[in-house]
Amino acid sequence: TDKAHFQIMAAVAQKLSEQEVKALSSYLQGLHNKADDIAAEAAAAQPAAAP
Repeated sequence: TDKAHFQIMAAVAQKLSEQEVKALSSYLQGLHNKADDIAAEAAAAQPAAAP
């Protein structure tokens, strides 16, 4: 559930330094951009539907 995930993340995050939080956020942002690139490539590879 969302509450369980929040509790896990809160427990982990409170142990991180400010530098570690910044590094983690940068890493996750990079993953998001890569996922968008993969989704865009997959969509471009699909043939258009016939009208």
